[in-house]
Amino acid sequence: MVVAVAAGLAAGATSAATSTVAICATLGEDAPIQADLVGTGFFTTVDILNCASATPSLATLQGYDAVLAFPDSSYSNFSQLAQNLADYVDGGGHVVLAQWGFASCCGTWWGTVLDTGNYLPYTGTNVKNSGVSQSLVIDDSSSPLLAGVNSVSANSGGYSWAANVSLRAGATSVAHWSGGQSAVAFKGNVVALNLWPNNTLNSGDWIQLLANALGSTSVPSQGRAGFCSAPGNTTASGAAIPPGTFLDLGVSQPSSDPHFTGATPAYYYQGLGISCDVLSGYHKTGEMVGYNGSGDPGGYTYMAKN
Repeated sequence: MVVAVAAGLAAGATSAATSTVAICATLGEDAPIQADLVGTGFFTTVDILNCASATPSLATLQGYDAVLAFPDSSYSNFSQLAQNLADYVDGGGHVVLAQWGFASCCGTWWGTVLDTGNYLPYTGTNVKNSGVSQSLVIDDSSSPLLAGVNSVSANSGGYSWAANVSLRAGATSVAHWSGGQSAVAFKGNVVALNLWPNNTLNSGDWIQLLANALGSTSVPSQGRAGFCSAPGNTTASGAAIPPGTFLDLGVSQPSSDPHFTGATPAYYYQGLGISCDVLSGYHKTGEMVGYNGSGDPGGYTYMAKN
């Protein structure tokens, strides 16, 4: 497999502080969340889109690195928004979804293209949990989604407001609630936070969790790069990965994540891009390049045409 464009290993790595975020909400929770996200210093822009009165176009969404969507009351056009978000993801955009999108209050993603097109990390009963206050239980402490997150509690009048959801095939859950249901999951460029993002309903490091979800999906602080798997590498579930398989990882992941220990940077083939394949008609040079090839400093060995 040859990948024509990938994040650079060195000069191409970008700080999360350069990313821009849009909040697509419908009630008063958006302004406090906007202030909290701006206060983290991780984002240069945090805009509010009033999705109750109008549906942002695909072009509008594409002006942001990441979009947070949580339908705390009815959207102007739920189906059209879902379609625009799906198209945004298809184009490389990153979406974070939160309650009430996974509950019965105010419309749902189920049945829209986000559901039928297999974008959602969750599927399930679509009924909010009516249990007592819950605490976050971390399952994967190495996940960038959980960096700096030590504790999160969800409680409003004794209820957590988390939905009873099931993990969709191909999705990964990195934390769950003490009541048992998944709390944080991702599938491709979509992150699901199974909580209602409201300052009066949550305590602890939940803003850090939200910022991680937006920052680690849009522009990871450690950058991403193409690696080739090494013997012994596995998926998060423990399935073996054949050596030499192309991997899209965080720059420091091979040294910090035991699933990918020993993975090596891919090669950059002149005129093609990065790959783990052994291609004929090329020779190894001493030049180390980035994702734009020759002349772009980076961590990929440049393979020039014979």
